[in-house]
Amino acid sequence: MEIAISGTGVLTHLGEGPDVFDVLLGEPPAPPDEEVGEGLSVPMGRIGLIRNHPFAQRYERFGQMDTFSRYAFIAAGHALDEAGLGAPAPDLEGSGVVYGTAYGCQEANAQFDQFSVDPAVGLRGASPLAFKGTVDNAPAGWSAVGYALRGVNATFVSGVGAGAEALLCARSAILAGRTPTAVGGGVERLIPMQIAALYRDGDVPLPFAAEGAAMVVLESVDAAIARGHAAPGRLLAAGRLGAPSSATLTDWLEAADSPLGALTEIGLAPAPGPRHERLSALAGGLDAPVAPRIEAERFGTMFAAGTPMAIALMVRRLARAEGGGRGLLLASGEGDEVFAFLVANG
Repeated sequence: MEIAISGTGVLTHLGEGPDVFDVLLGEPPAPPDEEVGEGLSVPMGRIGLIRNHPFAQRYERFGQMDTFSRYAFIAAGHALDEAGLGAPAPDLEGSGVVYGTAYGCQEANAQFDQFSVDPAVGLRGASPLAFKGTVDNAPAGWSAVGYALRGVNATFVSGVGAGAEALLCARSAILAGRTPTAVGGGVERLIPMQIAALYRDGDVPLPFAAEGAAMVVLESVDAAIARGHAAPGRLLAAGRLGAPSSATLTDWLEAADSPLGALTEIGLAPAPGPRHERLSALAGGLDAPVAPRIEAERFGTMFAAGTPMAIALMVRRLARAEGGGRGLLLASGEGDEVFAFLVANG
């Protein structure tokens, strides 16, 4: 079964939805510095709080969402729009939601924890609305309820590779017949303490850390064609490779009927510190006709959202290229594992 990338949706510090791709594919400006710790100011791709957003009209309980969940809800809405799927709708009720996050609901936890250390207020003063955001699967839950997607629902909290893991799960659920359509991707809402800890530990996000969300809508190519939708891209193959060599990766591409010579681009999903160096070495060892592209130079290190964000950009570039083409995206996972995605224009 061929898998269609029927829509992509993003929320970044530079903007959101389809309009921001022109900025991201051009020469995006660097973000301003933000003080994340005493005496430590670093560039930070900050979105901040979301208020009075047009997507609030899509769900009457939008105002109850925490910021982390709003990021995902907005990105998913843009992806569904591009896919031509007007959720909520009865024929989408079996569709799935699969998200990944590296850090999860740290902001909501910090807000809620303040009540436990305040002897005057205590937990009695904690808002129930704050408590609802203290679970890492809150974004997936809000998206599923708000868009009435009642199929497969999962959240991966497995570090920088969580967004890649979510896409693998969404693809597998469709191939296994567990869901006809799935919204998969990653979301991050960052707090200064997290960023300061990365810099302190030498796991520096280059060229800068960024928050946001990136989602893709996956479905079978036949299903997209049956409803008259021209999908912008296809996901030809995807896999998790344990500590691969360049030879291992070449063999994986051959097995996917895509020799190195067929690639028109290679992308490296954002990864902080040494993980980026390992990805670069892996891609540099390939006898490929194109040089690897460092995706973080466009939008920063978005952690779990970085892989789906890179796929969204790759789909846009392939669609704009004369004659289309196919691209290989490499992403870091846990330890030495690497995720590989083979993408083609629609």
